[in-house]
Amino acid sequence: MRPTLTIFIDGLPFDQLEQMPFAREMASRARLVPSLGYSVNCQTELFTGQTPDELGFWCEWSAEPETSPFRAFRPLFKSLP
Repeated sequence: MRPTLTIFIDGLPFDQLEQMPFAREMASRARLVPSLGYSVNCQTELFTGQTPDELGFWCEWSAEPETSPFRAFRPLFKSLP
């Protein structure tokens, strides 16, 4: 397998590539259309070639209602429309 260098710049607006000749030239070699989600999902797709649905992985956080530091506010949340 041929070694590959992957550069992941999180949150870089596409229009900023105009000010970065090296990055702009790299962007013209291949196009990547990311899926919806957090950066961790994009990284997972880049390195595995699979979507979050295929991997069963959506993000690095999970809901834990019983141990949440916000559990005391549950009655308030339930009263909201």
